Amino acid sequence: MTGRKCIPVIDLFAGPGGLGEGFSSLFDENGDRRFDLRVSIEKDPVAHRTLSLRALFRAFPKGRVPDCYYDYASGHITRQQLFEHPDIPEEARDAASEARCAELGKVSPEDVDGWIESALKGSDEWVLIGGPPCQAYSVVGRSRRTREAIEDFEKDEKHFLYKEYLRIIQQFKPSVFVMENVKGILSSKHGGGRIFDRILADLSAPAENLSYQIRSFVVPGDSSVLKPMDFVIESERFGVPQSRHRVILFGIRTDLASRTPELTERPRRFVIQPSEKLVTVEQVINDLPPLRSRLTREPDSAETWLWAVRGATRSLSGWKSVAKDRVAEVMSTSAAIASNHQSYGGRIVKAAGGECLLPRKLQSWYLDRRLDGVLQHESRSHMRTDLHRYLFASSYAKAFRVNGLIDSTNRVENPRVTLWSATG
Repeated sequence: MTGRKCIPVIDLFAGPGGLGEGFSSLFDENGDRRFDLRVSIEKDPVAHRTLSLRALFRAFPKGRVPDCYYDYASGHITRQQLFEHPDIPEEARDAASEARCAELGKVSPEDVDGWIESALKGSDEWVLIGGPPCQAYSVVGRSRRTREAIEDFEKDEKHFLYKEYLRIIQQFKPSVFVMENVKGILSSKHGGGRIFDRILADLSAPAENLSYQIRSFVVPGDSSVLKPMDFVIESERFGVPQSRHRVILFGIRTDLASRTPELTERPRRFVIQPSEKLVTVEQVINDLPPLRSRLTREPDSAETWLWAVRGATRSLSGWKSVAKDRVAEVMSTSAAIASNHQSYGGRIVKAAGGECLLPRKLQSWYLDRRLDGVLQHESRSHMRTDLHRYLFASSYAKAFRVNGLIDSTNRVENPRVTLWSATG
C-alpha cells in the first residue's frame, strides 16, 4: 500500500467492534486516523448497539466529539435523542450506514455486496477484518457435548460461516485481511479432518488467479513454515492486561507480497514485539471507585451483603489445612474493609481520584477527561455461597502469592472439592 491516505476497513462478524477499535486507534503524525471503518456487520442486537454508538463516536475528529455524545454517556439524554440530535444529522446517518445489524449467511449476499461496494467507493487498497462465530471451535463448548450433540455438530454447517468471510475475499479481493478466532479452532475437527487445515487452504487460494500469503503477527514467515500454534497471540505478552489467547491470521494478497521484498529480507519488521513489562489488572482498575457486589436469590441490601461476606470464614470449618488460619485472617481483614463499601455502582460513577498506575500509552485508550466519572462501573449479583468461594480464593492468593491452592507441603489441593465440601 502506498501513500498516506486513510485505508478503508470492512468488518465481518464484528461483535461490539473490538477488532475494529484497534484499527481505529492508530493515528498519523497529524492526528488523522490511518484506517477508516466503512462497514461493520453483526447479528446480535445488543452488540450492534455498541457497534453503532462507536461508529458515531469515530465520525468526529480526535478530540472534537460533540457535547451531546457526553450528555448521552452521562445519562442526561436518551440514545434516541442522541442519534436524532440536530447538531449531528450527517454523522448519525453515516453511523447507521456503517454499523449493520444483519446475520451473515442468512441476509442476501446481494445486500451485503451492495453495502461493501458502496462503502469502498472504488478503493483498491483496503482491509477485511473479523472472525466467524467461535462457539463451534471452543474447547469448553466441545467438552460439554454429548454423543448426540457431536453428531449434530458434524451435520451443522454453522461452523463453516467462515465461508461467508471467504466469499467476500473471492468477490472483492482485499489487499490484506485479518481473521480472528479462538484457540480451539486449531484442534477442532469435522468429518475426520482438521478444520484449521481446511481454512488455511481455502484462504491461501480462495479463487482462481487469487492467492494470499498467510502470516502470523508474532512469528516471522508464511504458512509454509509456520506451525498452527505460531498463529496464537497471547495478549498479555503485548501490553494487554488480560490473558486472552486468540488465533489471528494475517493474509497478504500475493501480488502485493511479491512487491514487498522486506517480507523475506526483513521479516521481523512485520511481527509485533513483546512488551518489556506486563501490564497488570491492578494497574487498570487501581483508581476505580470501590464497589460491593450484590446478593441474588435473597433480598439484597448493604447490611445483608456485609453479613454474608463476614460469614465466609465459617465456611472453612470443614477445611483441614495448615493454611487455614492464615487464609481465615486475610478473609476477616477483607470483610472488615468491605464494610466501607456501600455502593454497587451504576451507569456512571464519580471517579475516586486515586493514583493512576496505567502506562502512558494505555492512558489515552482508557481515560477520557471529558467524562464526569467512570462509565458502566456496576457490580453483579451472586449467590451467598459463591461470594464465600470468591473471597476464599482471592484470600488464599493474597496470603501465599499464588494463583492456585497449594499447601505448605507443595501438594496441590483441589479448590472445587475443598470449597464445595466446606460450604455445603
